[in-house]
Amino acid sequence: PELEVMEVAEKAVPCRQVTLVFLLHLELLILAAVVVAGELGISVPEEVSVVGFDDVIYTKMIHPYLTTMVQPCAELGEHAIEMLHQIITTGSLENRNVILPHGFVARESTCPAPGGVRPE
Repeated sequence: PELEVMEVAEKAVPCRQVTLVFLLHLELLILAAVVVAGELGISVPEEVSVVGFDDVIYTKMIHPYLTTMVQPCAELGEHAIEMLHQIITTGSLENRNVILPHGFVARESTCPAPGGVRPE
């Protein structure tokens, strides 16, 4: 798995034309993207901004600290269990729209785009 993560990261940071790397699947992938960028001589965030997802503990274990999206993982799991329980007990699932709190934590791995403003 570690080798696969590095291979994916190497594909995500292939050239200097990329200005943002945003990986949703694993925060480990985004950490690898920062490492690979450094190995390729690409500066984070000056040349490429890097944004992860889930704000796991690893986001503050390397420099630059990773900018990340935040979602309530425990609440997502609770809603999934409730929906699964409903399917098992009733044989169907009611159509519903669930909006959970979410956020954005700007750290050191992003900088404003040329002419842009960094969100706080």
